[in-house]
Amino acid sequence: PIYEDKRFAHAYLMPSPFMLIRTFRQAVFSKIFEYGGNKGVVGDVLGLAIEAQVYTALCSMFGTTKVTKIDGKGKHADFHVILDEMNLIIEVKTNIGDFSDKAMMTPAGVAKVWSQLYRASEQCAASVNQFKVQNDKTTLALILVAEHMTGEPMPFQSCAMRTGLYNALGLREVEFLTLNTLEYILANCSLAEFQKVLFAK
Repeated sequence: PIYEDKRFAHAYLMPSPFMLIRTFRQAVFSKIFEYGGNKGVVGDVLGLAIEAQVYTALCSMFGTTKVTKIDGKGKHADFHVILDEMNLIIEVKTNIGDFSDKAMMTPAGVAKVWSQLYRASEQCAASVNQFKVQNDKTTLALILVAEHMTGEPMPFQSCAMRTGLYNALGLREVEFLTLNTLEYILANCSLAEFQKVLFAK
């Protein structure tokens, strides 16, 4: 809303409280991960907490026996989900760059954000190729992103598909979703229908 003070010849543009709080929260978490993560304290703790929450949600959606946390050295995604018709490799990204990089979207900032998305795709590719060897089911990759990160993955995905980047990594495609979107989809269809749609896509 625009508020005009009758005593002064000025008009003030006031952002909605929701947008203000969301922006502030995003900035705070960006700094926590930027500084805390480097020291192996706050950022690591938050990252582990978020992964634990996602693991619980995935177990609720797919079943406890079907979800495995991927451990080990080197590049790898976070979770492996075994379904009747396919394997799902899931990487969780809660942050893809500094707040200023995502807010200003300068060419240098976009390059940093895309580098993070590429790194997540590399992690998925490593795990996809690992589980391809173990069984002959189709293995597809999902990257779960936070709600405020949904804007930039789509252009990256389009570019990666058109330039052959995914093919070079040994991936058919990588699907970017928020956890809420995945929960909504599975709440409105069966696992069989979910797999059928992924195959068709």
